[in-house]
Amino acid sequence: MQTSLEDQPVAARQMTSFSATFTLPSSLLPGKYIVKAGVFAPGGGLQYDWSDSAGAFVVDTPPPTPPPAPAAPAPDDTVLQPDGSDTTD
Repeated sequence: MQTSLEDQPVAARQMTSFSATFTLPSSLLPGKYIVKAGVFAPGGGLQYDWSDSAGAFVVDTPPPTPPPAPAAPAPDDTVLQPDGSDTTD
């Protein structure tokens, strides 16, 4: 994945922070991913600086989906008698 932030002001020898938001594809495998960043002249022709370790993030395996709750039993009109026979109301 890649993005660019165009026309951002930066000063020589000054730390500058930027943020970007990504939507990760569902096919992205769990693991640690490294964020790389570069500073380029307008138009991208001249590279001023580059970092192979600007940040990192971890993609975890999602927790398993819990099984559905069992359905409630249907009402039963059967009444058991003390002798084991049943009567339907």
